Amino acid sequence: MKHLNLSNSGLSDRTTNCVDFSGLSALWNLNLDGNKFSSLPSGLGFLPKLRYLYVQKCKYLVSIPDLPSSLHMLFASHCKSLKRVRIPKEPKKNLLIKLDETYSLEEFQGIEDLSNCFWYIYVGDRSHSPSKLLKSVVEVMCNGRHGYFIRIRPIPSEMPNWMSYRGEGCSLSFHLPPVFQGLVLWFDKGDKNTFDTIIIRNNSNGICLFKCTRWYYHPKTGFIRYISRSKMAMKDYCADDELELSIYSRIIIQWENAMLNDDSYQPADIKECGVHVIAGKSDSFEELAVRTDTVMPSPPLYHLLPHPHCGSITASTPKQWSDFLFAKLQNHNLSSTLHGKNTYFI
Repeated sequence: MKHLNLSNSGLSDRTTNCVDFSGLSALWNLNLDGNKFSSLPSGLGFLPKLRYLYVQKCKYLVSIPDLPSSLHMLFASHCKSLKRVRIPKEPKKNLLIKLDETYSLEEFQGIEDLSNCFWYIYVGDRSHSPSKLLKSVVEVMCNGRHGYFIRIRPIPSEMPNWMSYRGEGCSLSFHLPPVFQGLVLWFDKGDKNTFDTIIIRNNSNGICLFKCTRWYYHPKTGFIRYISRSKMAMKDYCADDELELSIYSRIIIQWENAMLNDDSYQPADIKECGVHVIAGKSDSFEELAVRTDTVMPSPPLYHLLPHPHCGSITASTPKQWSDFLFAKLQNHNLSSTLHGKNTYFI
């Protein structure tokens, strides 16, 4: 048996305690959506071929432990009581874990061992109580090894005034310090319904250092996108070169209840965009005010990095940026999706 659909079957703990799935060695796809158990049936961690597991809308489910390493996708959205999820040991490179509107989640076990994965976080309405999961997720997400994409509604998303670079519109020129770990891109979307392309190019020779075409950007939404240095074509960059961030849109046409893509591109409907450098502190870093009109937070959320031709550039360490994001997001409901190493979103 490769496929087993037990969705909405009224399975309770009393039932699952009498069931052992370990004998279903050929099982490939298991759907347990909409059931009443608080823990998963035993034996799931021993299924060598299980790729897809669905436990959506299991409103009493508390934990998801011991997932098999063969798993490609876990769908556990709308599980109101879910508190803990354990990442499989030696997970597949294309692992996807989807946890939309699972607001009781407190712990992702095993995420500290992951590298080069990608987080998608949707920031919803304000919650009545802070997310217990948030601090651990933000700390791991901001350790410099993971890409991430945060969608914030409603706008304005309140971009901090100490960003390395910021400006109105869909393009921005900037410089980089000689040593850095990654870049945070931040922008507030306008009213248009579009698929947008993010491009970072070298202004001196026109070479593209980074390009992302995979995301649909909702109107009237703020977005934060982290790009690690390893994902940029830095071999085509010299320390003196000026770079440019540009965001272009492919227009979506609504026609008879269908969404059609127009092949033409145009400057994106972006109200404001920014670039912020993530980097460690150099031996000569400064912690005094960046500008006379800027009040330094306490503890500081940024520092100054020297640049040979631009004076200094505002930057944050991963810890400083993590502290800032946690403070910004802690009173909001979050929906999260974890993509594995081979995801094309990185």
